[in-house]
Amino acid sequence: STHFHCIFNLPLTTYKMDLLKNLNIDKIRNAAEDALNQAKPKTDVEARIYEALSHKNWGSSSTLMNEIARDSYDYEKFNTIT
Repeated sequence: STHFHCIFNLPLTTYKMDLLKNLNIDKIRNAAEDALNQAKPKTDVEARIYEALSHKNWGSSSTLMNEIARDSYDYEKFNTIT
């Protein structure tokens, strides 16, 4: 069977079709967001904002939200938040 050869040299097999079917825009967007978040240098405020808005958090902690709220009272940090 050709299913175990190099993926890129195979004709359109069941394995390739399954791979393409499971690849969707959300997975691409999440991978791009992960790469950007790892590559971009961040201040503490930026790190908190990225963590709160990340696709990995389905509801940020109240502690994190309180820290961001507290940061919003600082003039310089407010510009980062908005």
